Amino acid sequence: MAVEYIVQAAVGILILVIIFYKYMTSEYHYWEKRNVPYIKPTFPYGNIQDQVTNKADVGRCFQMLYNKMPKVKYFGIFELGKPTLILRDLNVIKAIMVTDFYNFADRGHIHEDVKKDYLAALHIFNLKNEEWKSMRTKLLPTFTSGRMKSMYHLMHECSERLDKYLEMMSADQSIIDFKELLSRFTSDAISSCLFGIESNAIFEKDSEVRKISRLVFPTDLWNNIKLMLSINQPYIYDLLGLEMNHAKVKQFCMQVAKDTYEFRVKNDFYRDDFVDLLIKIKQNKDLYQDEKEHNQSSRQSTGTDSGLTFEEMAAQVFVMFAAGFETSSTTSSMALYEMSKQPDILAKAIHEVDTVLQKYDGKITYQGLKEMVYLEQVIYETLRLYPSLPILTRKCTKSYKMPESDLVVEKGIRVIIPSFAINRDPEIYPEPLKFDPERFSPARMKQHQIVNLHFGDGPMSCIGMRFGKMQVKCVLSTILSKYQLTVVPETPTCITLDPCQFLTTPQQPVYLRVSQRYSNSS
Repeated sequence: MAVEYIVQAAVGILILVIIFYKYMTSEYHYWEKRNVPYIKPTFPYGNIQDQVTNKADVGRCFQMLYNKMPKVKYFGIFELGKPTLILRDLNVIKAIMVTDFYNFADRGHIHEDVKKDYLAALHIFNLKNEEWKSMRTKLLPTFTSGRMKSMYHLMHECSERLDKYLEMMSADQSIIDFKELLSRFTSDAISSCLFGIESNAIFEKDSEVRKISRLVFPTDLWNNIKLMLSINQPYIYDLLGLEMNHAKVKQFCMQVAKDTYEFRVKNDFYRDDFVDLLIKIKQNKDLYQDEKEHNQSSRQSTGTDSGLTFEEMAAQVFVMFAAGFETSSTTSSMALYEMSKQPDILAKAIHEVDTVLQKYDGKITYQGLKEMVYLEQVIYETLRLYPSLPILTRKCTKSYKMPESDLVVEKGIRVIIPSFAINRDPEIYPEPLKFDPERFSPARMKQHQIVNLHFGDGPMSCIGMRFGKMQVKCVLSTILSKYQLTVVPETPTCITLDPCQFLTTPQQPVYLRVSQRYSNSS
């Protein structure tokens, strides 16, 4: 009898395995049927085994696929069992991101059928179509140049704390992990400028905000599996009650939304920050009051006829915190790392900072930051080598005929722009591994009009671009204005990227020696 049960169980398992295999491989001939060049998939990963199993970082995973298909404008792959199109041609990329954007008004990260995980499903980065358009319109007033200027004093206060910390450490010419230090700085800056929270993470390494920031991007295989389920199998994701974010992150974001709302409304206290904007949206107030740069037609299109739930507020708090601290800290630390390895570039950046500071009585001002052109070139070159998002994704929302091709991209197909691979393509950027800020000099930028992959392009470009650039410029100018950085034996000779992170993140510490600059260059 026992043997019979064992046989029945084995047969049942075999049938389930066969069904699973058939289901996962049912579309493996999708691209072949459409005469699209593609890379042959393998069960069960399709073409993304290294990404799912964390054997390589996302950028390099797609760079390997990109390099396998050098002579095509686009090609097909399979993410698990789902067909996905990868773009190589810059003109095609520009068409999909800019001119024909409304056929791809979805990033395709979290499926629209995911309902329970509101922190992931409701923020602007993952909203779709009209919901995305409405939310972006509501949030845009936070990131106008006028608001950036009014927020700058809060960021400058954070940079002064960074200055004090470096002054203390430079007295002994200490070796510092700048990736960790600048993660603490950006945690402070985001908390202060956007949420009205004073965290002092620069001096308090285990402050509550810094603890939360460490939980925002988990580094485990299970998180990758959840991400793939949320994209490809949303019904299973919801059925299992899965969530992308740690419970403490969810609690923190909801607390910022609810507690800040209740305190500010009750006490009639306003701080002109991101949370203030969310409160105005919730109360259906004029989002552009005191914004003289916007005309009446802009005010009429802000979409304030519907407020926000606390869940929607918490989701926006999460995405601004997550997007702001990790990307800016990585860009800043990688810029310092690359400049420290090339003293001539470092000296040129220092000279520009000194020249601008002399014009503003030695103070780092908002206007002064805007005038640091070479520093902006450094930032763009850093983002070329280490793009915050190693791939940009879009999902077809309306059938689309590919330019100069017979291919019709069907609704629901994910499209991937492999920004990491494109940025390191020698046919686009000669000597791609060389750090050369002159690639982005005004003269050369006029000669080579290419799609902007640093902050995205088109209507879905990064809404916080101004804030991010201000934050990175602020931290770099603060450091370069007073301190000399040098490589040490502990400094990595090359950067290994973390395979457990979706964002481009160095896996190892970024150690540099910091010392005082005893005389400013003239």
